[in-house]
Amino acid sequence: MDVRDHELAAVEAVSGLQDVSQLRDADTMNAAIEQAQVHASAAKEIADGALWRVASYVPVLGDDVTAVRGMVDVVDGMVGETLPSLASTVQTLMNSGLSGGGEGQLNLQPIVDAQDGFSKVNELVQQQADAINALPQPHVGVVRSAYEQGKEQINKVADMLDQVNGMVQAMPKLLGQDGPRTYLLVAQTTSEQRSGGGLVGSLGTMQVDNGNISVGEFHSNKEFLTLGESATAEEHDVFSDPLYFSFDVRDLFAVPDFSRTAEMLNTVWQRSEYACDIDGVIAIDPLFIQEMVRINGDITLDNGQVLTGDNTAEFMLNGIYKAFDPDTQDMYFEYVASAVMDGAFSNMTMDKMMQIAQAMGSLSEGRHFYAYTFHEDEAEYFQGAGFAKNAPDSETDPEVGIYMNEQNASKLGWYLQRFQYGHPYRLQ
Repeated sequence: MDVRDHELAAVEAVSGLQDVSQLRDADTMNAAIEQAQVHASAAKEIADGALWRVASYVPVLGDDVTAVRGMVDVVDGMVGETLPSLASTVQTLMNSGLSGGGEGQLNLQPIVDAQDGFSKVNELVQQQADAINALPQPHVGVVRSAYEQGKEQINKVADMLDQVNGMVQAMPKLLGQDGPRTYLLVAQTTSEQRSGGGLVGSLGTMQVDNGNISVGEFHSNKEFLTLGESATAEEHDVFSDPLYFSFDVRDLFAVPDFSRTAEMLNTVWQRSEYACDIDGVIAIDPLFIQEMVRINGDITLDNGQVLTGDNTAEFMLNGIYKAFDPDTQDMYFEYVASAVMDGAFSNMTMDKMMQIAQAMGSLSEGRHFYAYTFHEDEAEYFQGAGFAKNAPDSETDPEVGIYMNEQNASKLGWYLQRFQYGHPYRLQ
């Protein structure tokens, strides 16, 4: 019982690190690590004793002892080596100046300098999560309960750090570390659902060059409706014939593979009067916009309405259609999307960067944010890092994907109740 109590105390001490806010608070993080080290060391001293080693060979109950000793080793390694390395890396980054000295400028070098440290720490954490997941399932209830609690917390820390590391590795590439880049910006709305997101409402561009960021004007989808479509016959057979999709710019997210959607979006852009060389495609939706508003600060519309980190998605998915005519809807959509992208990487601080890094990981997982590059040598930092999801295609680990498309200009997607693992939720 002493081992269990020490282990749970150690895990509890670092459980807060699954919240990115704890990473940016050096004093809180160091105090949590020190407290965890005391309990982990005490647990390891007991579990490494001769009696425990012998007990691990006892039939059936030996699995429980092996699980406890394995968890002790994982937690001891995490709090003794991995998390102190993370604290050092984070502290170094916090002491660096991320602001580039002007509006829309970001100093990429401190992030580049921190990449190796984050990568090594993330690799260790993922190994430790794999190790605890591979331990035998305990038989005794009290042991099984402690093991499950420890496994859950360690996996949450591993997931959080994987998201942060992914964005730390990708952000310099995304923002023009290797030279000027022009991205096609796509604002979509899930108030009319498509397989990969929602109806495309507007298109614009974002130019980046070594941390200098400039967002151009957004243009309503109405400007692109007469430019034709680029879907293949097979895509029409699957997605168009049952629902009679036009496959103009509005419907391109009907295809669940964003790699294909990005190609078609670029084709439409190149046919327009705004045609220019495009290096990649970034797509956002109201949930992404709401999260950026939460991080960057409220947006006040010209009618006095204030959009916050709590009400932006509802306004853009539902309220805007009740209150304004279509032209005003377009104006507000374009204004809010532009303001969010302008502010996302401007006036960067360590606090803000860590929040964005964690948010973009989870938003990408839910298909609320996409970042895709046409540069093959940079793909590992974009689609290769999970920022541009496709339908499952693994032959060794097959999955079944069920995708829904709505062909009805009703804007009723806000009212659709989704169910995930038996729990209802609304897309907000």
